[in-house]
Amino acid sequence: MKRAVEYYDEKNPKTEKRSHSWQAFHNKFRRVTNKRYIPRFRKYLESGGTKKQKLDEIDDATYEFFKNARESLSFVHDIDLKRQALKKARELDDQTFCVSDNWLNLFKHRHGICSRHVTKLVTKRETENADNINKSADDFVVKVQKIIPKYKPELVLNTDQSGLQLEMHSNHTLSFEAEKITVAKVRSVHNTTHSYTVQPLISMEGNCVGPIFLCLKEPTGHLSDPVRKSLFQADNVVVTCSKSGKLITSLVECWVDKVLQPTVKDKKCLLLSDYWGGERDVNHYEKVKNLERLEIPKKTTSMIQPLDVCYLLEKVDFHFENFKVCT
Repeated sequence: MKRAVEYYDEKNPKTEKRSHSWQAFHNKFRRVTNKRYIPRFRKYLESGGTKKQKLDEIDDATYEFFKNARESLSFVHDIDLKRQALKKARELDDQTFCVSDNWLNLFKHRHGICSRHVTKLVTKRETENADNINKSADDFVVKVQKIIPKYKPELVLNTDQSGLQLEMHSNHTLSFEAEKITVAKVRSVHNTTHSYTVQPLISMEGNCVGPIFLCLKEPTGHLSDPVRKSLFQADNVVVTCSKSGKLITSLVECWVDKVLQPTVKDKKCLLLSDYWGGERDVNHYEKVKNLERLEIPKKTTSMIQPLDVCYLLEKVDFHFENFKVCT
């Protein structure tokens, strides 16, 4: 539109007359079929463009705002999008624009935007250190790849802990529209927030080696005789407990004595384990001969630790699918 008006108004500096005839103009801008469009174009340009152009600019500005906000991992809600759209409309002097729910729904559908449950929270410091974390992960992988050839695949080991809820539940349910509070029933609210912990040991061959280390939650921090008698006896499970159901430093030594050492014995092996205070104490591993332990860098376990990346994720998904089938 702007180019058409500028071309139409172009004048010969010597004669001060238009440089292009209407026929020449029409040959260049074939969609402009009548001279009456020119004044209309001028009016649109003076008001900042046509209604559609203004709507497109509002849409682009709102989407740019949304994209920048999510790239910086900021929370974004419907009111934020409406506020940004209205701000852009005022900049364009569009008095007819209405930030309706219908406009917002169409905008979100157009750009593939929906409400999502936040599954991970990070701090500003963590986002700023992302490059350093990625570099430490890459450096560790390179280091391990150089060391691995010294060991047999069945003796390159990885261990990690995984907490599971005593009572699993879904975070969503179908219910009636407009209800103020959506309530769902569980057997025990306490059991939905407290967990037991499993710690498997896998080899580079992809096999689970040795017994699974299972830490139950007991109020006293000790397994009572009635509990011990009621437990199912399995050769491939070592059972212990803590007050929280989570592993504590003293239980790491128990894991070394009852799982790691009987599994590897005196064989030359490589153990990859994560950056956790309880496991960092080298004194725990002194009794295991011919063991080399490499510590996976802090904040990188979800990226490069084998158990985190594949094994435990599949087990948790399987556990949750079984829960859904049973319920």
